[in-house]
Amino acid sequence: MLHPAIRTFLTVARCGSFSAAAEQLYLSKVSVMNQMNALEAELGVPLFTRTRRGAALTEAGRSFRKNAEALAALAAKGLLRWEDLEGQTLLLLRAGASPEIDAIRRAAARRPGIAILDFDGYYDVSVFNRCAQSGWLMEIPALWTGIHPDLVTRRVRWPYRLPFGLMHQADPPAPVRDFLDGMRRRAAARPFRLPR
Repeated sequence: MLHPAIRTFLTVARCGSFSAAAEQLYLSKVSVMNQMNALEAELGVPLFTRTRRGAALTEAGRSFRKNAEALAALAAKGLLRWEDLEGQTLLLLRAGASPEIDAIRRAAARRPGIAILDFDGYYDVSVFNRCAQSGWLMEIPALWTGIHPDLVTRRVRWPYRLPFGLMHQADPPAPVRDFLDGMRRRAAARPFRLPR
């Protein structure tokens, strides 16, 4: 699934007109223009030069179009492979943060067409915003699908699994203790397996 503003941007770029894009997308011209105004405001650069005869891409718009087309191609695929990530920038936690992420790093480093960009710290909204605004890719656990409104989660065919645990107070309140006891009973009865 591709973010609607990116789909709208690509349609305007292809049609060269807000009106023609609106017609193709079954939206009002005002809705298309509002989406593009919001996208330009978020990116901080104009993507189109508006004229009476339509809309032409600016230099920033042409650059953004390349990233948007790459994202659209990725979004259209089912399960991705390493080859599908060629020409992309992959944002990864710094080396040594996790053995699983280090394995992903080593595999990506063997592909010269994938640029690796390290970040320190934690996954937080600022990291997700940077990815959304820059068109970068990042590895995240599948259970974080939908964590950011402008990002789409795609499964990749690689043999890595990211381990998870629960963090709680040393002396948790009764509802948390009850939950943990229930999880222990469930785990003893039937081990949890990640879906493939």
